[in-house]
Amino acid sequence: METERRHPRYKRRLTVKVGDQTTTHSCFTNDISLGGVFIKTNMVYRPGTTVKIEFIDQPCSWFADGVVAWAKQVPPLMVYIERCGMGIRFLNPSSGLLSWIRSNSRMEKLGETTGVTPLTLLVPSPAELKRELDQNIRNGGLFIPTSDPPPKDAEVEVELVLSFSGKKIHATGLVVMVNQNAPMQGVGVQLTQLAKLIQEIESTLTS
Repeated sequence: METERRHPRYKRRLTVKVGDQTTTHSCFTNDISLGGVFIKTNMVYRPGTTVKIEFIDQPCSWFADGVVAWAKQVPPLMVYIERCGMGIRFLNPSSGLLSWIRSNSRMEKLGETTGVTPLTLLVPSPAELKRELDQNIRNGGLFIPTSDPPPKDAEVEVELVLSFSGKKIHATGLVVMVNQNAPMQGVGVQLTQLAKLIQEIESTLTS
């Protein structure tokens, strides 16, 4: 997407409604720029299709027309493992949407560090690492104990600290559950780039 690549992209999970005639299908953004947006969804339109998009950040909403530049659909069981969705180039975004993108300080510019302390999970032994892999990570998530949980829907960094080797394994994910009740305070994280993470853990266990 030549036009979009001339603009900085920003990480932002935002509710959107999209459709080729009316905005009927609800999904979420993955990142956005002044030139376009990547929408994470497994219901995609063919490249070249003109679509209507409603962006919702309560209590406000904005509209834009766009054209699908690329699209990727995956089998249903692979939705949380493989990248899927649509890259859409804006045709006539509303002035309100463009102003929101320019001024929204909550967004993280892609490629820049945020300075946010990652969520840490201490793993004391290879056996415990294998247990986490087989029981949790292969199923797409982790529970991370913390007394200071980020909010639901926050995009987070995760560190698996392997105390038996001194190694740290890094991952990213989305907070899907928050429990603030003792003694199980913490967050459930839906992991992204899952195949890469599993491969790194398997390599660590066999080395």
